[in-house]
Amino acid sequence: MDEAEVTSMSRSTDTAAGKITAFFGDVFSFRDNKKLEKAMTTGAEKTEACKTKTEIGRPGKTGQWNGAVSDWSKFEGVFFQDFSGPHGRELCSHFLSSVAELLTIYVQSESDRSTKVLDFHHPHQLKEMMSHCLDIHSEGRDVEQLLSDCKETLKYCVKTGHPHFLNQLSTGVDVVGVAGTWLAASVNTNMFTYEAAPVFTLMEEVVLARMRKLIGWDDGEAMFAPGGAISNLYSVLLARHRSFPEVKTKGLSGSRLVVMTSEQSHFSITRAAAILGLGTDNVVYVRCHSNGKMDITDLRQQIAAVRSGGGNVIMVNATCGTTVLGAFDPVSEMADICEEFGIWLHCDCAWGGGALLSSDHRHLLAGIHRVDSVTWNPHKMMGVPLQCSAFLTRHKGLLKSCNSLNAAYLYQKDKHYDVTFDTGDLSIQCGRHNDIFKLWLMWRSKGDHGFEDQINKNFQLAVYLRDKVKERPGFHLVLEEIEGPNVCFWYLPPAWRSRPLQQVKDQHLQKVAPILKAKMMEAGSLMVQYQPLGKLPNLFRVAVSNPALNRKDLDFLLEEMDNLGHDIPTPADWLGSGPHARLTVLSYTQVRLCSQCSVDGNLVYQGSASKALLTVIWSTQIRFSSQGSVDGYLVHLEPQITGVSKRKALRGWTCFLGSKYPGLYGGQDKPFETGNTFNIVFRAEDGVLVETWRDLEFQLVTIPTIIRSSTARSAFRKLFPSSGHIERSWQAGPRDGSSALSQKCLRQTAMMVAL
Repeated sequence: MDEAEVTSMSRSTDTAAGKITAFFGDVFSFRDNKKLEKAMTTGAEKTEACKTKTEIGRPGKTGQWNGAVSDWSKFEGVFFQDFSGPHGRELCSHFLSSVAELLTIYVQSESDRSTKVLDFHHPHQLKEMMSHCLDIHSEGRDVEQLLSDCKETLKYCVKTGHPHFLNQLSTGVDVVGVAGTWLAASVNTNMFTYEAAPVFTLMEEVVLARMRKLIGWDDGEAMFAPGGAISNLYSVLLARHRSFPEVKTKGLSGSRLVVMTSEQSHFSITRAAAILGLGTDNVVYVRCHSNGKMDITDLRQQIAAVRSGGGNVIMVNATCGTTVLGAFDPVSEMADICEEFGIWLHCDCAWGGGALLSSDHRHLLAGIHRVDSVTWNPHKMMGVPLQCSAFLTRHKGLLKSCNSLNAAYLYQKDKHYDVTFDTGDLSIQCGRHNDIFKLWLMWRSKGDHGFEDQINKNFQLAVYLRDKVKERPGFHLVLEEIEGPNVCFWYLPPAWRSRPLQQVKDQHLQKVAPILKAKMMEAGSLMVQYQPLGKLPNLFRVAVSNPALNRKDLDFLLEEMDNLGHDIPTPADWLGSGPHARLTVLSYTQVRLCSQCSVDGNLVYQGSASKALLTVIWSTQIRFSSQGSVDGYLVHLEPQITGVSKRKALRGWTCFLGSKYPGLYGGQDKPFETGNTFNIVFRAEDGVLVETWRDLEFQLVTIPTIIRSSTARSAFRKLFPSSGHIERSWQAGPRDGSSALSQKCLRQTAMMVAL
């Protein structure tokens, strides 16, 4: 590339770079949310490049992000070696400006509710679609291709900052946190020594001291770790070291070391036991109450059982903010027990730790100052970009004692500065990522009060969602009283609502969530996590942590789930799986079709179990196997027929059902044999269920071809003492043998009795 081309490129990209700088300058200049919103709007108006050029439409159908950016053709033929060439400075500036532009557009698009949450493709499909840019080759590609690769990558990423992404505990995107991540990546330093990361080391000291103070400790040690699972690993490691320090040098002996945790705790406690050689069999799961909180009585009994068997309980784990239900274990009561027996008490508040910043909700962690160690993930409830997890302990010197190996090449004792700031030897890692700057920058931006407002909003929205779920047909809460900002519920599609939730089999309910989740991802409009919980079948969990979330988003969540799930059919073995009555079809006449009364091909009925009375208001398409259908009203039934003599009155009657209409007046249609059984599901109109019978099995028996003799009338009156409905029904039908199926003015009624 010659100098003229570089100069031309400089003119074309300097403008974009300036606009990006101006935009972020506006964003970082304001603390007030309204001013911030205005700054973002102004920044968007200043540059067309920062506008997401999308097709606005229904989420999941149109509006996917396409990353419209400035022209990259000037980068054709520019390779990475050119960054070190004569014009490398300009090329580097133009390249990074282009990347910043691309990323800014993407970050802005994440809050655009008209765009998809994701553009889902199955692994083999996505691999094929990205085959042009996915593979690695012997020869490098030019910068134009690299920028295109970046754009292609973002196109298929899940927008975790989208308000309709509710799939994880960590959701949302904080622009200050993003800026902090960019800066940390640009500096690209290692956090093991002060000499390598002087400013960031001091930031760690300040922030971790702040977090310890919020817990209630004046002193102690702390370390940022690559995720909550590793922070929980530290807890088991320190508990073991406190009880058996010789394990560090001599290894595990024959002692049985036991860790106790609730049955709803995070799996990382069990994995830590496996990694550290304790063995997963030595993790004892303490029973939980139905609200997800640990049963203190069972904890005491389990400790007694292990101790009586010669085992050593080295740690009890309390969870404050369980992954699914968001339950907070009773820390104070657990601390009483652990102090009594001299057991290390760890608190995994990876999810719930943010509540310490809220004066309204910190009571949920009452007693946390009494624990020995804490896991706290700011990348969850506090909304810091992934990943950001802290392990903290009130025992100063224990991390160093447990993990330090004094590597002479790195942790020299004769450095010219205070080497206590070389924190790397406290960690099980050597190299350590800079996770502090984004958190520090966000804390500077929000202060304690900003985080408090954000966290209070999470809890408020969770209560709003709970109340909406409670009142919406087809949605059923797992817990009506919630502690954390978690709302868990089951969803029943319309066709399933003929039964109360309690009468839906677990193996059936288990299947709904995976089907609906697949529909969400295929549509791209929504992502919500589901999982089983103990013996409970798959349930949906919404954990509120996205600062951009509002009530309309939660309304959309429920509406979209219902839209996507409305056509999920009942399982093949749905019928006959619950309490049922056997009914017998006795008579048909013709019907006037009233389409305005149609209820999606299902029956609407009500009745009284005590009186064994069944009243069916309206039915459409009562399907008898695959052979045909009968449309019409079903009326008053007295299911009390007994005795052989009453059955004899039906002798010699015949019934014919064809592929479309009941052939009551001729032999052209294929006859059904007496005794054939067919199943029908009932549900109520507009989702309002009034029921006493369900899973009704209809048994087809002989039916009179023509009902007009006095003998037949007498037989029916004997079967139905209150025969007014029957009398009117058969009198409305034709009295001769001619077919009148095309006469829409006639009515049809089916009389049925229970066997």
